[in-house]
Amino acid sequence: MRKNTKMFARVIALALATVMCFTACGGDTEESKTPSSTPSSEQPSSEEPAKMYWEMLDEVSDSSELPTWEGDTLEVNFWAAGGVSAIIGTIYDDNITFSEFERVTGVKFDYQDSYNNNGNTIDVELPKLLASKDFPTIIWGYNIEKHLTDLWENGYLADMTEYLTDGTLDQMTKFVPLEEGATYYWNSVKDEDGKYFALPYFNSNAVPTMYMATGYDPGELWDAESYAKNIQAKDTANNHTDLAIMVNYDVLKELYPDAMSPTEIQEYWVNGGDFTEEQIFDIPLKNRDDFADFLYDIQELIETKGLKDANGKPMEVTHGPHTETDNWWWLATLPGLVDGIHGSADYFVTGNHNAGTEDKVLERAVDNEYYVGFMKWVNKLVQDDIISQDSMLDNAAIFKEKALADRYAVYYGASFIPHYNEKTNYRPVWINYEFEGKYGGFAAQTHTMYYGVFKDALSEEELDQLMHAMNYLNSAVGSRVFWYGAGENSLLAEDENGIPWYSDKEVQGRLLGTGEYEGESDLIQKLGLVSNPKDEKGFFQFPGTAAMQLQSPHSTLVPHMPRRDNLGTAYAKFNPGVLAGKHLMDVADYVTIGCQVYGSLGPKVDGINTFWAARTGFENQVKAVMAAESDADFEKQYKALLTYCDENDLTVETVKEFNDLFVETNREKLVAAGVINK
Repeated sequence: MRKNTKMFARVIALALATVMCFTACGGDTEESKTPSSTPSSEQPSSEEPAKMYWEMLDEVSDSSELPTWEGDTLEVNFWAAGGVSAIIGTIYDDNITFSEFERVTGVKFDYQDSYNNNGNTIDVELPKLLASKDFPTIIWGYNIEKHLTDLWENGYLADMTEYLTDGTLDQMTKFVPLEEGATYYWNSVKDEDGKYFALPYFNSNAVPTMYMATGYDPGELWDAESYAKNIQAKDTANNHTDLAIMVNYDVLKELYPDAMSPTEIQEYWVNGGDFTEEQIFDIPLKNRDDFADFLYDIQELIETKGLKDANGKPMEVTHGPHTETDNWWWLATLPGLVDGIHGSADYFVTGNHNAGTEDKVLERAVDNEYYVGFMKWVNKLVQDDIISQDSMLDNAAIFKEKALADRYAVYYGASFIPHYNEKTNYRPVWINYEFEGKYGGFAAQTHTMYYGVFKDALSEEELDQLMHAMNYLNSAVGSRVFWYGAGENSLLAEDENGIPWYSDKEVQGRLLGTGEYEGESDLIQKLGLVSNPKDEKGFFQFPGTAAMQLQSPHSTLVPHMPRRDNLGTAYAKFNPGVLAGKHLMDVADYVTIGCQVYGSLGPKVDGINTFWAARTGFENQVKAVMAAESDADFEKQYKALLTYCDENDLTVETVKEFNDLFVETNREKLVAAGVINK
């Protein structure tokens, strides 16, 4: 029993003792000597003690049925330590979500006093924090596992172990158990003594993938058979439509007049059609070379027709990454789209799925024949201005401005995000590649965000209160609040298929992109609803939970039934993954057998940690290689990249150490998948 529970018991005991003392010592009156004539006073009370809200999370269907917190309000702030300028946002006083969270748990997130890295990195900001000793309540972020480990080893973080094992966080461990979720989430924040020092922020589709891979069933919000049937389409390289090659239809129909239009795709889906192979691959592209020819044809068309964007500027073929992002679009996403290289691959350390011997499972991507060849292929497109050279000089704001004006005929990767929640004239174009699977990533060690609590920021009673609140957020009923609200403020309705939906048409339209509502609005932010992850507005949603994922109205599956009412869900199914033999799960070994460089094993290798701290310079040099002005300049910049890797510990020796640790940890899975011999 924890201290706050013990304190409650002591208060009750003291109250009883006071009553007994008053009865025994309160005076020799007739009333005190005369037995009460009320029969009920002689009978023990049958009234049961009131339950605490965390004991009722599986008993209620709506958060409004939970009791109101009667203790002190605990205000907590956080440091968004990942990246350089994480969005914090604003919580409005009249919101319908955080106010319910505070009512039930007594915990209030202080967004006014929360902060990000202010344009720096965690490596710059952490020493300042330690020197000031002015700790926030929570540290949160991507790519901070090593920093969390260091903070734990030096005594700065609170121990999460007992909370995870004594039932306090039973909702979190119900959806992501410590055993089945170990290689996906927990090993990254578990020390050699079995102590847990941070908690995962479940912010990706990895939870359903984990269920499918391990066979685990949380018993709530989950139906494996239904999910397998209606899963968001992902092809064998893990490509889903959010990352697809998106082509302007006005351009596309000039080259392929019979290509389905966005309207035709949507109407076909809304009317109950299931997309066929002929429809999905209606543009005859078979490989990378076909795609390059397609881009050159677009370039010629733009020049011949004098095509303009919405602002009257000359249209361009496609783009590179802008100055405020890394190289993920064209070195992690694009290889999967054009060559079928598994989408979990990164461009730091790549996996050889046909390794055979244990010493060749992982290698530096900068030495890998595929990646070096791919960089040369991309550089040729840059030299010919197929990939706009100007695009790589733009910042994020300018890139978005151009994107919304349809500056580029072709988008790929997450670059298409600015178009979401806008009427769009773009549609996916898929390449019908032959899946080989020779190179790529090993994605079982799914990367996520993590958060830890600074030990000196809270008393033990306050930490207990916060952990119970985190458990509420990880429950089905608690996480549902942040999608729909609760009680009289609930926006939860059902559509004609019995699927959770929004009762307010404007909320439905703005949040899901299904209505006629356009233009700027802060309605969703004011309500405090979870923002569309494709929308840059809103606030930092803390924390993401597995139950929140499984109930997301943005998904095509709530609960695991595809919606047929908007372009987004039509495009989600206009994907090779709906076809027999072309779904990610058809090559499931490629997503269940290991980890990436920044997974739980990476922080255990000193060289990986050194390199990761120097990643910004690596990314800049990769861009210099890809944007080289000539073949000679390419060779010059490539040699500089190799030198940078060697000088910052992404060496052959570092990767060998990582390879050996990786193989030792995942031997059985690697053998079962045929990556290495017995």
